Amino acid sequence: IQCEYLCLPPTAVTLKMTPEHVTKQEMETANFQCEVMLETPVTIHWEKLTSGMTGYENVEEGVKQEVERASDGKWRVISRLIVGPLTTQDGGNYRCFLKEFPAMAMSELLVTPPINY
Repeated sequence: IQCEYLCLPPTAVTLKMTPEHVTKQEMETANFQCEVMLETPVTIHWEKLTSGMTGYENVEEGVKQEVERASDGKWRVISRLIVGPLTTQDGGNYRCFLKEFPAMAMSELLVTPPINY
């Protein structure tokens, strides 16, 4: 049987990312979570949009992934990204995506300088 487009499953793959937008101060920590339900376990990848909007760079540090079997036999894959202690350089758009399917979710991180009282 010939496959058109990568033999995509009949159901669309949806990545859920939380939070979608977060504002933090320098030296704080930002936590992102990306979740997907699939017939087979996969690896969720993370990227950060580089400044100047030239492209994305891989993010591997601070990533933890859990895989669990749901009652309906599907796999729930949860990937957590922890960024910190934050500097203003960490601000920007982060995205999680799958290499096997055209699925992607994005979140924006805003890092503000610490408030001096």
